[in-house]
Amino acid sequence: VHDEFKQAPSGAEVLPDGRVRLSGRLRLDEAAPFLGTHWHDDENDTVGGHVLSALGRIPSPGETLDVDGVAVEVEAMDGSAVTSILATPVAAD
Repeated sequence: VHDEFKQAPSGAEVLPDGRVRLSGRLRLDEAAPFLGTHWHDDENDTVGGHVLSALGRIPSPGETLDVDGVAVEVEAMDGSAVTSILATPVAAD
């Protein structure tokens, strides 16, 4: 049964250009369907924590990087926390 009010997990939004806006608080397992891949991190379980770990330092908004094959742009920060990213999903084979 389809629930017309059921939405994607809070913190995930597919944009018209094909990128995905993900909240830094979104769990990695919830982000996987939007990324086209699963990010595995033994120390972090959120998107923001994983991006910080991959970069190894505090990024600036607008900074871009590759995280496990996914093109990522840091969209917003709150102090040292990544609050939002824009990700280009991995294309299906």
